[in-house]
Amino acid sequence: MPTNDRLEQHRHETTTGPGGGSSRQLRARRAKILVADDDAAMRALVAGTLRHDGFDVLDVETGGEAARLLEELAIQTWSTRPVDLVLTDVWMPGLSGLRLAELLRKARWSIPIIFMTAFPERHVRDEASQLEAPLLAKPFALASLRRLVIESLARHRRAAGNRDEGGGGGVSGAP
Repeated sequence: MPTNDRLEQHRHETTTGPGGGSSRQLRARRAKILVADDDAAMRALVAGTLRHDGFDVLDVETGGEAARLLEELAIQTWSTRPVDLVLTDVWMPGLSGLRLAELLRKARWSIPIIFMTAFPERHVRDEASQLEAPLLAKPFALASLRRLVIESLARHRRAAGNRDEGGGGGVSGAP
């Protein structure tokens, strides 16, 4: 599905909710996750699992598509955190998952990232660690995926709460 169609789907779901609920109710109970993986079967499995678990999932095939979609959503929502979590394959054609994460960090976007890879070599683990992003080695158990997603979201919410209490945050102070 092209990026514009995904953006339109996002607009519809955040306006009406998948079951017709209000956008306020939807945002209060569902985290939005962006899944990027060039392997269609893996992308469908991960996205389908997370949707089944009640998450609002957007999925794309490449790092470039992920970057464009994040930028479009950020403009639409006036936010440097247009999704709650990015779950990305490390090796994809064009913009890799590692490079996508670097761009998000350089832009000071506060979005937790989880990497997936079938090739968890030492340099990949080291780069993921430098980016403060966990690495999920393929193949993985769906229970491991679920646990890591929940832990990453919870850790980020705690960190965001601590920043807000310290007087940071808001539009001008938000990373």
